[in-house]
Amino acid sequence: MQEYGFPISVVGAIIEDNSSEEKKILVQERIVLNNDNTTKDKKYHGTLEIPGGKIELGEDIFSALRRKIKEECNLELTRVLCNKSDTYFNNGDVSEVFYPFCISQVLEGPYFTFIFRCEATGKTKDTESAKNHRWISISELEDILENNPKSIFTPFLGPLKFYIKSQN
Repeated sequence: MQEYGFPISVVGAIIEDNSSEEKKILVQERIVLNNDNTTKDKKYHGTLEIPGGKIELGEDIFSALRRKIKEECNLELTRVLCNKSDTYFNNGDVSEVFYPFCISQVLEGPYFTFIFRCEATGKTKDTESAKNHRWISISELEDILENNPKSIFTPFLGPLKFYIKSQN
């Protein structure tokens, strides 16, 4: 196992669309490019993922979620579907308790990902880090996870399988 120092906190958004008969979620293709347009990690370039990314130092988790959804797919977060969120004030400090959909960890690296179920509005567009955004049905997601799991960015594989279980 490689030593990294401190863990890196990440957010991920399972963005749901309930406007049709069958619920859909947003997926996108991961773009991993160096400045010279060569891929720095060919293993994950082009894999399917949900929008997400690193939380910046001092940024609260919900601001990071809004920012990453906007940066990666050009959508505006309208709703976070979590069980509860409370803010506490004590001795001049502020802390927040929240309940994401799930949390995942990449065991070979420093990443802890807080996954939220969300709703968003707007029109998707390709960005520097993601392209080919599309809404897929739960049954299509289930098929991909069953028959082609290598097409999914590994940190989101477990959370998406967990999501499918929660829908049945």
